[in-house]
Amino acid sequence: MSIGKRLATLPTKEQKTHRLISELSLLNHKLPARVWLPTAGFDHHVVRIPHTQAVVLNSKDKAPYLIYVEVLECENFETSMVPTRIPENRIRSTRSVENLPECGITHEQRASSFTTVPNYDNDEEAWSVDDIGELQVELPEFHTNSCDNISQFSVDSITSQESKEPVFIAAGDIRRRLSEQLAHTPTTFRRDPEDPSAVALKEPWEEKVRRIREGSPYGHFPNWRLLSVIVKCGDDLRQELLAYQVLKQLQVKGGGE
Repeated sequence: MSIGKRLATLPTKEQKTHRLISELSLLNHKLPARVWLPTAGFDHHVVRIPHTQAVVLNSKDKAPYLIYVEVLECENFETSMVPTRIPENRIRSTRSVENLPECGITHEQRASSFTTVPNYDNDEEAWSVDDIGELQVELPEFHTNSCDNISQFSVDSITSQESKEPVFIAAGDIRRRLSEQLAHTPTTFRRDPEDPSAVALKEPWEEKVRRIREGSPYGHFPNWRLLSVIVKCGDDLRQELLAYQVLKQLQVKGGGE
């Protein structure tokens, strides 16, 4: 809540957003910790706040903001062991090596690995170098690094002097890679200059969870969860507390009937 008080002193929403991201980034250095969100329906420990996903909501005088909180579900938040901190740069480099093993070998090893011929049901299931050249014309462009895009093949490197043997790649493998890329194409939303928070609210929750989990050093844990929180302070907080108490009383009355 102290962050919200400091944000309220800034004149523009853009300045508030930059300050919010900076404050949350510093807060991440203290996580994981034995802290939890009391509104969640399960025990957990907060491990990370994706600070770049936070947005300042519309308000005339105050500065309420929306954040997303990564947690690891546990049996008991008071007695369960707090997860060990995982540096983001280390986990990202590790994932790159795991997902793209070709990037860690030499050019000679890469050329020799391409000459391995897999099993085919028939000759039509294998594509030669000429077929790959034709396939490249139909492939969509992906703005990624050469090592990151394993579905694009360089005909020049395959047909170079270091690789004189014909190369065959299973058609099923290429179809699988193309299908995975199309399935993971992110949905983009146009930024509204008058309401930057609208972009974050328009994104479907399932896509947001998948995107944040893929970029998180804790996303590989099976007990990983993502929660959303709107933080308010001052008069806004008192109003929210009153509304919450009224809703709880209505819930009790409705349950009794």
